[in-house]
Amino acid sequence: MARRCNPAWLAAAIACLAIPIEANAEVLGPLLRERELEIGVLERHVDRLIDPDDGEPFQWKGEDYPVTIRYGLTASATLSFELSGDPNSMFFETDVVQYTVGAGIAALVWSRHDFALSTGIHYYRRLDAYREPGWKDYITRGIDWTFLGQQEFSIGRIDGSMWGGPTVSYLVVQPQAPWTEEDLVPESVVGGVIGLTLLSRIGIVLQGSFVWIDEPEYRLNLAYRF
Repeated sequence: MARRCNPAWLAAAIACLAIPIEANAEVLGPLLRERELEIGVLERHVDRLIDPDDGEPFQWKGEDYPVTIRYGLTASATLSFELSGDPNSMFFETDVVQYTVGAGIAALVWSRHDFALSTGIHYYRRLDAYREPGWKDYITRGIDWTFLGQQEFSIGRIDGSMWGGPTVSYLVVQPQAPWTEEDLVPESVVGGVIGLTLLSRIGIVLQGSFVWIDEPEYRLNLAYRF
């Protein structure tokens, strides 16, 4: 991917790197080339406002660290998968075992030179199994849709991609814990995403992104591309 760097996109990329991280499908990212395989670990944070019918509004915060796999099925379609199991997670100061599984697909809409438009959808489920008495398991289901603009560039021996666009991030929490029996749905589902992907010539990928729904939610991904 030896391309000349567009100065405007380079300035935007540097500005993105300078943004301070705050604590957040979901495997968002740009399209891969045909038969490219990317395997990595994702750090994902979620911070949403939930207003249940039978209680006070509260912030729903969570994080997980799934293994991610992305594969360029064709030059116009990229598959994504995630899987995680955390035996030492804590939620509401309660000991819980957490499992996540998800999958998605992104497809090319239009491209010209080093710029492309794509759309994608990703679905995931997370099970939280409590170890303490009085707490029952619950399931979180999430689905994310994105429409991304993607600009590629090169700086020396680093290939990069700056990407972003609107996103719809919908999740439903199905608790059986003592405080409620109703499904919990966040107030907001529509927002935006901006991300930066850097690829070294030896295949190491560093990717960071912000999803903004209620609060800035960040994702960090360290991967290897074959």
